[in-house]
Amino acid sequence: MGSISKDKDEKKERDIVSTAETISKAFQDKEFVKKTSSILKKSCDGEPKNTNPLTEIPEPQMRLYGFSGVFNSAYFDTKEELNEWVKNHNTDFGDICVIDYLGKVAGRNDVIRKTYRDGKSKLYAVCDNYGYGIYNFKRSIYRGEFVWEYNYGSLREMYSAFRDRGISFDNDIYDKIDKKYQKILELCREKKN
Repeated sequence: MGSISKDKDEKKERDIVSTAETISKAFQDKEFVKKTSSILKKSCDGEPKNTNPLTEIPEPQMRLYGFSGVFNSAYFDTKEELNEWVKNHNTDFGDICVIDYLGKVAGRNDVIRKTYRDGKSKLYAVCDNYGYGIYNFKRSIYRGEFVWEYNYGSLREMYSAFRDRGISFDNDIYDKIDKKYQKILELCREKKN
């Protein structure tokens, strides 16, 4: 009975390897990938509209120069301040960027545009205390409407950089969170005393 079980296991393994090889070959076929991608895109986003809904982006209300890294970020009023900071800090795990506070864009408030050295830029907007949205330019054009994609994480450092320099947000989620926790701390201190 042990050999029957072993034979079944070997057959399953051969079937899995065969299926994996078939899938691998299929994904090497560019036409197959193109057709599959098109079908998936249509099932998710419908028929293409191919109209850019974002016809204009407002002038920045404020521009900052910065380093956006994995372990640290820093934002400055001038390029010179940024260059001085870069000389004295490890910048292996990040990139130089420009961040612009744009305000209302693509149906969202408090939008920040981050532009990197290579000229590529992204639009960001805080959604809630757990995450933020990134504007998807390609899907927005395909669908003919604004498409923001949710990402878990925080934009606190970028928002704080603008708040510290006088920008007043329409919906400052991070400030609300801070005030809420400050109130909780105060209540805990009162109970302790």
